[in-house]
Amino acid sequence: MANQYLISGSEMLEARPGFKLVGREDALKRLTSILIRSNANSVLVFGPGGVGCSALVLGLQALKAEPDAPFDIVRKRFYWVDTDCLFSLQDDEQIGAEFAKILGLMKRTPDSVLIISDAKVFVESARSTGNSHLINSLILAIKQGLTQVILEGRDDDLELVFRCHPHVQEAFTMMELAEPDMDALRAIASFGAERLTGNHGI
Repeated sequence: MANQYLISGSEMLEARPGFKLVGREDALKRLTSILIRSNANSVLVFGPGGVGCSALVLGLQALKAEPDAPFDIVRKRFYWVDTDCLFSLQDDEQIGAEFAKILGLMKRTPDSVLIISDAKVFVESARSTGNSHLINSLILAIKQGLTQVILEGRDDDLELVFRCHPHVQEAFTMMELAEPDMDALRAIASFGAERLTGNHGI
């Protein structure tokens, strides 16, 4: 698959060498269980800013390399939309045309999952460029079972996201990511300390 506005999961991991999802095993299992359903398998992951929604979703790609990864996850193909690049186009009609190409590629790619890292940015950018129909197209593709979508958003942005389309809550399974508990925080801190020691001798 070649599209300049999509970033593959392997490319995302290459950009973050040494990435490992720590302290979020239960959340990853929840997210995985939603994605492998036959229905209601698109997800809106939300939580407070900085809680780790993006890391959790990237953990799906990392999970594929694990020996005990569920086969239904291993065969999925994760693609992130480069929203900055897409909405930086000067021609508003071209933005709509390029997003249509993205959805077309997703529809033709078996087990594809389209990931939008910031729901608020996507919604506001679509509206400001006169491309509100992008949201309609996304919801329609989900409802027709043509692709799966993961949206990431903050608690504060949910009202905006819900207002952008009357069927958002119907199209997406809501998954709230809470702040990690004390045991998870210890694991995260220990992993970070190991990386800092290895990289910087701290």
